[in-house]
Amino acid sequence: MLDANLFFPAKILNLAAKYKVANYMTMGTSLPDKFNMYSFSKSQLASLGQFFSENENLLNFIELKLEMFYGELRNLRKGGGGQFAQEPSGRFIKSSILKLINNSPLKLTQGLQKRDIIHVEDIINIINRLIQANFTGFHALPIGTGESHSIREIIEFLHSQTHSKSILEFGAIPSRTGEPDTLADISWYDKINYKLKHSFFEGLALECNNS
Repeated sequence: MLDANLFFPAKILNLAAKYKVANYMTMGTSLPDKFNMYSFSKSQLASLGQFFSENENLLNFIELKLEMFYGELRNLRKGGGGQFAQEPSGRFIKSSILKLINNSPLKLTQGLQKRDIIHVEDIINIINRLIQANFTGFHALPIGTGESHSIREIIEFLHSQTHSKSILEFGAIPSRTGEPDTLADISWYDKINYKLKHSFFEGLALECNNS
C-alpha cells in the first residue's frame, strides 16, 4: 500500500519536478489523514506535493479528495474489443447490488456512518474539466455530490430499487473505531462550470437498473 500510494507516486512527482512538468494531479481520499494506512499514505503524498508547489515553486499540484464512488463508464470501451469498462464486483456499492439482485443476505455494520457517494462518470468529467482549467499552486479539491446519507439509508434504498428479498443483517459486522462521516464541499465546481450528471439517489437507481 505504501509503495502504491506514496513511494512510487513520489518518484513520479520528483521526476515531474526535475523535468519541469507543469501540473501534477493525484487521487486522494476524503477520509481523515490518520484514519488508516490508506488515508495516511495518500495524505503524505499530498503533503509532499504541497511542499514542491508552495516552497519550491516547481509545479502545480492538485489533490482530488475523493468520496466513495461507484459505477461503470458505459461510453468507454477497453482495448477496442467492444466491452464497456466495468466496475470491479468487489467494491462496496457494486457487490451490495449484486447480492441484493441474487437475494443473498448482507452482513453489515450498524450503518450509521454517513457517506457522500459519486458516480465515476462525474469524476472523469471533473478531471477532464480540470485538465483544461488554469489552476496554479497547490489545491486540495473535494470530489463528491455535496449530499450525504447513512450507509443504512443507502443499502435500504438499493434493497427497494432491486425489489430484493435479501435479509439485511445490520450490526453483524463491528464498526471501525473512529468511523467518520464525510461530505464534499463542491462549491468549487462553479469555477470549472460543472454540474453533476448523476445526483445521489438517481445515480444509484440507474446503477441498480444497469447491473
